[in-house]
Amino acid sequence: MLAGERPDVPEILPAFDVFALPSRYEGLPTAVVEAMTCGVPVVATAINAVPDNVVPGEMGLLVPPCRPDLLALAVRYLLDSPETARGWRRPPGLASGTPTAPGGSVTRPPPTWQVPAFGDTVCG
Repeated sequence: MLAGERPDVPEILPAFDVFALPSRYEGLPTAVVEAMTCGVPVVATAINAVPDNVVPGEMGLLVPPCRPDLLALAVRYLLDSPETARGWRRPPGLASGTPTAPGGSVTRPPPTWQVPAFGDTVCG
């Protein structure tokens, strides 16, 4: 959906099955945080601060930039796996914009992720 600027995003975002952010550059990915806050699984390119917010396999999937084939594959995977997609919920601390572990320590994803459904390292 390319809906343009809308004042009712908080009302319509929860209706999304998947939120995709195929950016080649993204400073602070507020749209990703908003989607995850609404419980929408995210497929995004692993650029700049996006991997600081999206933990692959827990809140969404990351793909390398400039790989529309992998982006499409990741979106298709989530659409074909609604139980998996529904299981990815907002972690504690996401409301502040940074996922945190119990006790408040900041969590970071490992430098390379393996996405078993794709059988290929998608970001490293």
